[in-house]
Amino acid sequence: MEIIIDTREQLSYISFFQKLRIKHELKGLKVGDYSILGYEEEFALERKTLNDFINCITFDRERFSKELEKARKLKYFAIIIETSYYDIKNHNYRSKTNPKSVLNTIFAWSVKYNYPIFFVESREGGALAVIKLSEFYYKNVKQ
Repeated sequence: MEIIIDTREQLSYISFFQKLRIKHELKGLKVGDYSILGYEEEFALERKTLNDFINCITFDRERFSKELEKARKLKYFAIIIETSYYDIKNHNYRSKTNPKSVLNTIFAWSVKYNYPIFFVESREGGALAVIKLSEFYYKNVKQ
């Protein structure tokens, strides 16, 4: 298995992949920030920092909603947010957006689009989520 990192991904997990000796390559993806070589048309993961996610649900909501609609064509898509529930609840971000609005959007989009949304709390946790989700998808699809 080889993880694909989108060429537009600004804060990639490449250093974690190198450290853990995970095969990876940079390649343009139509949807998401991460995929698996050979499965780009059916599997993708979107990585967001908390501030980036809040920007996507406020100022950039229309564009991000279109991305989520494009992802409906995939067999598996998930959003990984480098934060915790408590960071949102306690308003530990720059935006003035109400924490209840942020959480409501997360839960609503999870239901509307049927996408899991993972809170990973750190970059290391995000890298682990990408690795493990990719491994489990790859193993289950190959059976």
